[in-house]
Amino acid sequence: MGQFRLNDKSKKSIEKKTGFAFDELISKDAETIDSIIEKKIGKKLKNKYKFGDYIARGSVYIYLKRLISRKDIDSILSKI
Repeated sequence: MGQFRLNDKSKKSIEKKTGFAFDELISKDAETIDSIIEKKIGKKLKNKYKFGDYIARGSVYIYLKRLISRKDIDSILSKI
């Protein structure tokens, strides 16, 4: 798979919304970014869409609850 790149307009938009420089943002892990944003907005972010240990961070499959776990896949394949 090729490397994914954002254009400058998207980077500026992310910087404007988060208050971070884009290069600074990509060097941090998700939990750190969440905690900084929570401090900035003054409230806790909700993990509204969860699937086991996975949290929907833009994943359409988790949001729509269509993500299939490895256990489910193994059980379906064992029936074949």
